[in-house]
Amino acid sequence: MKHYLLIGAGFTRNWGGWLASEVFEYLLGDPAVIGNPELRRLLWQHQTKGGFEAALDELQRGSTQAAKRNEAELLSAVSRSSRR
Repeated sequence: MKHYLLIGAGFTRNWGGWLASEVFEYLLGDPAVIGNPELRRLLWQHQTKGGFEAALDELQRGSTQAAKRNEAELLSAVSRSSRR
């Protein structure tokens, strides 16, 4: 499994990366998120409280099958955002 380090805007922007808010917007348009009302709700719930990183954290702390499935979908969507 690949690991990603998401760091501050100054560094990210200097290397052509997206800001966290831009990744959030991308994720809302990802087919996996569009087709998953629970994941969409979770992203919006965390929009002003840590964004998609906080949503991912909540999923990673979850122990249900649904949380693990949503975690996998969100991680896949984040991975796709880096291949834009």
